Amino acid sequence: MENKQQKKSLKVTCLFYSFFVSILILGIWGAKVVYASLISADHVVNDFQVSDLKGTIKEDFVPPTNDNPMKPGMSYPKKVAINNTSTTPFYVRVLVTPEIQSADGTLLTGNIGKEVSIDLGEDWLLGEDGYYYYLGKVGKDQTTSPLFTQVTLADNVDEAYTGAVMQIHVKSETIIAGKKQYREAWWDGSIPNTGVLQKIDTKLQNL
Repeated sequence: MENKQQKKSLKVTCLFYSFFVSILILGIWGAKVVYASLISADHVVNDFQVSDLKGTIKEDFVPPTNDNPMKPGMSYPKKVAINNTSTTPFYVRVLVTPEIQSADGTLLTGNIGKEVSIDLGEDWLLGEDGYYYYLGKVGKDQTTSPLFTQVTLADNVDEAYTGAVMQIHVKSETIIAGKKQYREAWWDGSIPNTGVLQKIDTKLQNL
């Protein structure tokens, strides 16, 4: 009698574990399906936001030469603007990264605001995230006002910068003009409530 009760108890326990494992497997499978659906939906939204946007960087740069080498305190013409070659109006932000190599090939420090300065255009603002934001909407075939027109090497850098080679890397990011799209694409959907980014957000919301 006791053996029969033990076998019955064991059978019930096995059935319980089988049921639990089945639920667990279904739960894991369901989680994977939901996760995949979310990723798929996000991907479609992102593609929609940036579809058919074509922004072209326009720049004129007169680099230092052997006859006119780079020297501390000297300015060099470099005009940068963004042109909309698509049919869709967009907002744009730009990342500017200087790269300086000494005459012997050594990579030198080149930070904007320290070793390098630019004459920032009045229609642009530098956000706390390091990007320069254009405070306007760029329509079809339109071009932004210049981000800057010249680059200056600080006059207090050491002699290693004399005769160095300087490159200015410019990367633009465009997003379809709208109230929400740029927040999603650039700030992960958050709304800045302090600092320069708040000023930028307020300006773009009122366009």
